[in-house]
Amino acid sequence: MRPRLARAGVLGVGIALVSLLVPPDARAVNTLSNGVVSPSSGSTLTTFVFTVDYFSNNGQEATSVRALVGDEVVALSLVDGDANDGTFSGSSTLPAGSWPVTFEAFSQGQDPTLAGPTVVVIGPTPQPTPTSAPTRTPTARPRP
Repeated sequence: MRPRLARAGVLGVGIALVSLLVPPDARAVNTLSNGVVSPSSGSTLTTFVFTVDYFSNNGQEATSVRALVGDEVVALSLVDGDANDGTFSGSSTLPAGSWPVTFEAFSQGQDPTLAGPTVVVIGPTPQPTPTSAPTRTPTARPRP
C-alpha cells in the first residue's frame, strides 16, 4: 500500500509545482453575474436601470463596467462593495426597438462579458391631431 501513497504524494506535489509556474494573471478569474435591466420593457420615455455584479478571485479591480444596448453604451458605476467584488449600476433612456444587452467589464486582467436580457422599447403613443370645429358658411337670406 505504501508505493501507491508515495506515487500519489509525488503526483500531488507535481500538480502543485505546475500551478505555481502558471502566471498569476492566467489563474485569475474575473466574472460578471446577475445582469439585470429594470424594467424589461417600456417606452422611449422610460428610464431603464442596468445592474451587474463583478467579482475577481485574484483582486483584479474592475477599471470600468458598462452595458451595451444596440448602438448605445451605458456607463455603470460602483454602487455596492468594492472594485474587486461589487455591484455596478447605471441608467438610460433608449430608442424604440428590441435590444439585446451585453455587460462588459475592463480590469487589470481578464475582461469578462455577460449576455444580459433583451429590452423591448416602444415609441410614445402619438398625440391625436386636433381637429378644428367646422366653419359655418353664411346662408343667403332672401331680400324683402
